[in-house]
Amino acid sequence: MATTADAIVCTSDRLFNRLARQYPTKRLALIRNAYDPDMRLHLPGEPDVLQIPEDLPAGPTLGYIGAWAPWIDPNLVTRLAREQRGARVVVIGPEFGRKFLPSRVGLHFLGMKPHHLLPGYLRLMDVCLIPFRLNPLTLATNPVKAYEYLAAGKPVISSDLPECRLMQPFVDVASSPEEFLKLTAARLRDPGDSEARRQFALQHTWAHRVQEIEEFVF
Repeated sequence: MATTADAIVCTSDRLFNRLARQYPTKRLALIRNAYDPDMRLHLPGEPDVLQIPEDLPAGPTLGYIGAWAPWIDPNLVTRLAREQRGARVVVIGPEFGRKFLPSRVGLHFLGMKPHHLLPGYLRLMDVCLIPFRLNPLTLATNPVKAYEYLAAGKPVISSDLPECRLMQPFVDVASSPEEFLKLTAARLRDPGDSEARRQFALQHTWAHRVQEIEEFVF
């Protein structure tokens, strides 16, 4: 595909730099992922966003929304359930190449949910998680879920992904599992500035990306 393409769009620095080395004569653009305002995550007062899920456990909630896939660190998720006393770890999404095996009280797998119901779950999460392993795939990932979490105004704790580092201070990035746990505990105590997170997401929407793509293509 890269050989036959006239132009290539990359979503992360790592991808852009690698392709620039491999295909020095190609037209390349770095255009990251973004937030879709049609999801209305930034509008917590809307009636459909305020639907209260019946299967969400009570109490402080640490949430991950996305595929339960090989790039997730299950040991980190289990440690969160074990060591964050009084909080619940909730995973929402399909099993993808890995079975979810709940091994702790306080660890809940709710499975895949219709897309239009996700705002109701996200609204009730206290801290949102990106508990990824570090490997070539994740190191080249610019997570869409980070923009969506931020649009909802939620604190976000991420593994040490280069693209999430660029979202600091709106995303808290942990350099180790121990720091991931400490940052999560800190955000449970002090969520921080939710409005600043929403504004960051609204400055990085797909409308902005379309403009970048049009400038690149035309």
